[in-house]
Amino acid sequence: MSAHTGERAAVLVSGPRPDPASVAMVKTWQQRRLIPYVARRCNQKRYLRTWLGRSWLVLRPGLPLVSQLFVFAGVVKFQTGATPYAIVLLLGFAVWMLLSESAYWGARSLELNRRTLRALRVPTLLLGLGAAGPALVDTAIGLGFLAIALLVYLVSDGQFFLALGPETLLAPVGAALLLMLGMGIGLALAVPGSLARDVRFGLRVALGAWYLLTPIVYPISAVPDGLRQVVECNPATGAVGLVMHGLVGQPMPSTLSLASSAIFGVGVLAGGVWLIARLEPRALDHV
Repeated sequence: MSAHTGERAAVLVSGPRPDPASVAMVKTWQQRRLIPYVARRCNQKRYLRTWLGRSWLVLRPGLPLVSQLFVFAGVVKFQTGATPYAIVLLLGFAVWMLLSESAYWGARSLELNRRTLRALRVPTLLLGLGAAGPALVDTAIGLGFLAIALLVYLVSDGQFFLALGPETLLAPVGAALLLMLGMGIGLALAVPGSLARDVRFGLRVALGAWYLLTPIVYPISAVPDGLRQVVECNPATGAVGLVMHGLVGQPMPSTLSLASSAIFGVGVLAGGVWLIARLEPRALDHV
């Protein structure tokens, strides 16, 4: 064999080819029993080596929520119709956790499970999906705060401010869209996040800004007319609005905001699944 042929053969040698997204999804389904294990590990990371232990699971969402209630309910005093502002904020904050925490912990999923990847041949997609565990825990805790507030208002004012009816069925749709957005972002950033901490640092900043650009701490009616269409294009606006409309009787989101949430929710999740499957060989090289 000539030297030229040998060089050509060397060029043709490449690393392992990534599985198509469909194959990664099949493998993830086959090993789905590991997802709760991954979710528990992500939750444990939030309080390991701390003095207060599991109390941090409540304190982490609770402390910023108290400060927001003080500033926006006690100082700014936004008007939210017949439903007290505190109820609206508590609900919005709780469901926002589905997006923010699934995105953040999804971006850290491979970094936190390096040992698992070394010991077991598990799909990186599975680790990314399991990282949604903290989002579900924080949302449940946020809904617990909401339940306490509803009980307080029921005892003090004799009114139950949860609007239950046929439109309540829209709330799970909005929650699912938020979770899809967050999981899609987390899956897309999982491999880069395992290579550099800049990813999660920047993501936290971006999520904080995104939260303030979403009508949660303020009603969309408070947004100036010139900026309202921009806010309605925010992929989270329609999803949050569906939950608010279904559970506490806030106005139905606009068609534009609903379309934005649906398109981005499906598109970002599909893109995240494709990207983490595509980059899996690189992730395994850096374990």
